[in-house]
Amino acid sequence: MGIKIENKLKHKHQKLKSTSEEKENWLKRDIALFGQKFGSTTKSYFYTELHILLESGISLKQSLSVIQEGLKKKTEKDIISKLSDKIIKGASLSDAMKTFDHFLKYEYFSIKIGEETGTLSKVVKQLADYFERKTEYRKNIISALTYPLIILSTAVLVILFMLRYVVPMFEEIFRQQQVELPGITLFIVNVSQFIQSYAWGIIISFVVLIMLFFWLNKNDKFKQFQQGVLFRIPGVNTILKVAYTTQFIQAMSILLSAKVPMLNALYLVKDMIGFYPLKLRLNTIIHDIQKGMSLSQAIAKHSDFFKADVMAMVSVAEQTNATAYIFDKLSHRYNNMLQRQSKTLSTFLEPIIILIVGVFVGFILVAMYLPMFKLSTVMG
Repeated sequence: MGIKIENKLKHKHQKLKSTSEEKENWLKRDIALFGQKFGSTTKSYFYTELHILLESGISLKQSLSVIQEGLKKKTEKDIISKLSDKIIKGASLSDAMKTFDHFLKYEYFSIKIGEETGTLSKVVKQLADYFERKTEYRKNIISALTYPLIILSTAVLVILFMLRYVVPMFEEIFRQQQVELPGITLFIVNVSQFIQSYAWGIIISFVVLIMLFFWLNKNDKFKQFQQGVLFRIPGVNTILKVAYTTQFIQAMSILLSAKVPMLNALYLVKDMIGFYPLKLRLNTIIHDIQKGMSLSQAIAKHSDFFKADVMAMVSVAEQTNATAYIFDKLSHRYNNMLQRQSKTLSTFLEPIIILIVGVFVGFILVAMYLPMFKLSTVMG
């Protein structure tokens, strides 16, 4: 079974160069986009319910019918309905899933191996755990960023309000009293006049830039450049390394637990990963393993990305022949680490943003009150 899958994957990998961008877009849809018709949250529910129903002795067809009734969105119900129809016509669950672009390749191969080895319920449980962790991680990141973003947005509005309405009031007073303005005040006044004169132009330019970013973000070369820049930023690269190492370990854990051969699992994870710095390293790792290296030796060449504990644990796994078990434990460890980093990120960002806002507001107030002191001296 492993040789058959490996031959298919190698043959497919040879054809990948000419159509790599198209396939990577397809493979990353569920990873990269929010609001999917069948996204991570729905998949977590789908696989969890399917595991419970199969463990209860209910047939696959009946299980799908029960799951379909529990879904709320029509698009999700339609996908389950079509899966069920294909199974009624004689297709296996894996073959039915293969016809939809809502499921990733590693889901298809995991289910297929589960069907052929009689461990479908176990594989489904592992898939449920994976998507539950992935959904939880996304919620943690959103939760960590929500409050700082609200503070930042409010601060920007306050600063714009001061520049648009408060500063002009002071400027009028200074002009009437013919007060000589210091450099810092002249700078703020000029910024205020610029915003008043080109307010709509600034808003339109901002909207255009956002639209341009989302349009360019569909281009793989732009994504590669963007992710490369982010990967070089101190602090940000640390969070990215932990986040995508977690994704790599979780995917390897589920595939190895489903008895997918190591090289096959690496091919599938490489196709699934949407982060180019890691994708490039996985390409090198696969090439090194094909030349005869062990996984731990291949990973050790990329100590700039993988932490020492990953390399050490993989080495132990190879020596004890417990790779699936070790990757499962690493998966739990890195998932907890990611949760801690998400909370740390929120704790760190809040005071930094407040400090930046305080500096800007204080700068404007000082610029406006310096001439007031001079004015009071003249009047006195």
